[in-house]
Parts: sequence; structure tokens; C-alpha cells
Amino acid sequence: MSQKVLRPVEDTKPVSDDDRLAEIMNRNYKFEKLNFIISSACLLSLFVFTTIFILTTITTKILINNLDIEITKTHNQNAELKQLVLGLQSKFYDNVNENMIFMKMLILNDKMDRKLAKDIAKATYKYARLYDKDPDLILALIEVESNFNPNATSSVGAIGLTQIMPFWKEIFRTNENFYDIDVSIKYCMQILALYESQYRDLEMALMAYNGDSRKVEISIGRGGSPRSGYSSKILKTYKKLQEMRVEE
Repeated sequence: MSQKVLRPVEDTKPVSDDDRLAEIMNRNYKFEKLNFIISSACLLSLFVFTTIFILTTITTKILINNLDIEITKTHNQNAELKQLVLGLQSKFYDNVNENMIFMKMLILNDKMDRKLAKDIAKATYKYARLYDKDPDLILALIEVESNFNPNATSSVGAIGLTQIMPFWKEIFRTNENFYDIDVSIKYCMQILALYESQYRDLEMALMAYNGDSRKVEISIGRGGSPRSGYSSKILKTYKKLQEMRVEE
């Protein structure tokens, strides 16, 4: 006589809402943990890169200074060699300053194209030296005006990195392309210099550059000191960039 084998009855109890919620929360926790690890790795990579860059800069500067001292001490130094060293030293400092501008730009906009950032950094440093302006101010203005987009066009017709209005071509008697990076920054410096010489105040000059020259004139006529969110935003970004400065 065969015997029946008793098998355990499987638990067919449906999954409760609490169990589903717990599973979802567990998945979210794992995702957030992974995201935290990735973010931490990116920050660590940036820290390592910055540290290496600063150490390399300091080491190279020491080597160049020591080389210059040794040449100065030598009685029969060669004038051509001296000129070469000075040229290399100048080029080195130019590269360091351009790289600092490049890094600050990426901090303001970490999604921008690296080649574009290099081109903007080079032009910014070039015209900052030419017009005796702080490159941090130029970066702050560009970030507010176009967010580093050289092809930007506003609803009122302002174009390029620094959002220059087309009527300035008639004033400067030029047919140069305001979408060009060099051209945009060059004429931005000239326009800002005009307003600074007129108002003797950077914040008012920025307001006028933004197209509020009439508001500036009215406020001055009433004995006031005009302020705007536009100029305040630029100056706030400018201060932020200055605080990132690496001292010589």
C-alpha cells in the first residue's frame, strides 16, 4: 500500500504595501549611496589635480628663479641666453595665468567645452593685460551675460560672449564680428572703459553697459547712487572668483 507524501504548503501570502515601500526605500538608499561614492570620487580627483597643478607651478617657479640667479651671478653671462630665459619666464607666467583662468571658468560652468574654455581663457588674459583689467571681472561679466556661449543672441539683439549691441559697430566704425571671442572681449573692455571714465564707479559702469545708462543718469541727476541686480550679480561672482586666487 503506497503512502502519500505530505509536502509543505507554499506561502502564497501577497506582498504588502509596507514590503513594497521597504523595497523601494532600499533601492533608493543604494542609488544614493552609489551617487555619493561617484561624487566623492569626482571631488577627490579635482582636489588631486589642483594639488598637482599648484605643486608643479611652485616647483617650476623655483627652478626658473634659481636659474635666473645663477645667470646673474655669472660674470661672463651671455646676453642672448639671458633674453631666452626671460622669454621662457614670461611664457611660463602667461601659461600659469591662462590655466588659472581656465580652471575658474570650469568651476563656474563645468559642462562647457574644454577647447572653448581654453580659447576664452587665452583671450581673457590677453585683453585683461592690454586694458589693465582683472581677468576675474571679465569672467564674471561673461558668465552673467552669456554663460560662456559665444553664439548667444538676446531677445533685444545683443550678441556674443559679452552681449554687445550691434549699434556699437557704428560708434567704433568697425565691421568686425561680435560673435568672435577675441572681438567680443576686446570691445567689451573698450565699452566698459568708456562708462567707467564717465561715471567713475564700476557698479554704475556695469549698469550702463547692461543698457541702463538712462537710469544711471536719472539717478545721478536726483543725487542718488543707482544700483541694480545685474551689476550686483556680476560683482558677487567677481568676489567669488577673487577668493579663489592663488597668491604668488
